[in-house]
Amino acid sequence: MTVLAVSIAGWTFIVVPLVIIWALGVFDILRTHRSRSTTAAWLLIVILLPVLGSLAYWILRKPSEKEIMRARQVATEQPERTWQTGAGR
Repeated sequence: MTVLAVSIAGWTFIVVPLVIIWALGVFDILRTHRSRSTTAAWLLIVILLPVLGSLAYWILRKPSEKEIMRARQVATEQPERTWQTGAGR
């Protein structure tokens, strides 16, 4: 592999997903309803330390009531699947 191919692979498979995760983190921080000081603190952390800040945000992030209710609703709407084999036929 040439140096250029290694460089392009590095950008494609490492940096691009990190930038996407960072951008989603910033969007989620701005989208959720928190106090101004909490929002500003998270934005500062994520902007100054993009990789570690985003990782910390996604690990420490608590789901909102709306997200919890949506997950419960989806769980109750989906019937449980039972796997049947053809042995009894």
